[in-house]
Amino acid sequence: MDSTVAADQSSAGLNSFAQLIIGNFYVQVAAMVLGAIVAIFIIAMAYWVFRDMKSRTNNRFAWLLAVLAVLVLNVLGLLFYLLLRPQKTLEEDELEEMERRLLEEEGLDFSDATVECRKCHKDVSESHHFCPHCGTETHPHCAECGAAVRKNWEHCPQCGAKLSEKKKAKDKK
Repeated sequence: MDSTVAADQSSAGLNSFAQLIIGNFYVQVAAMVLGAIVAIFIIAMAYWVFRDMKSRTNNRFAWLLAVLAVLVLNVLGLLFYLLLRPQKTLEEDELEEMERRLLEEEGLDFSDATVECRKCHKDVSESHHFCPHCGTETHPHCAECGAAVRKNWEHCPQCGAKLSEKKKAKDKK
């Protein structure tokens, strides 16, 4: 019986201590301030995620899903977002596309186009400078400075020398 009385007294002591802390005006103000700071932090995270996601995709559903993940899961949602978000922004994708188009217009297409090796007649990627099958050089060179040139170029990009068909043909032999 003494143990139940002691347990009742200790729980009563804890209850009165909890009531004292909860009933304290300063503790209540501190809890409200802390809650406001946490709420502002969560809203700031959600806003940052929204702006970042908007710069990475035009899909409004993805925007909503990312913001909801942060609002519901807080920091864990932010970590998930950082792991799963698109790698590039729309601006980076657009710049890469413009650069690719510019290179294609200038005849500098570095795609997987193939050319036929003049010695073994096998297909070789245009970006390779030597045939991987027989070792023959696949691109012509400037007769003046030896820089690699493309078939459709009129002048060497290194020294500016005029590239005649004769000089390019000489290089092919």
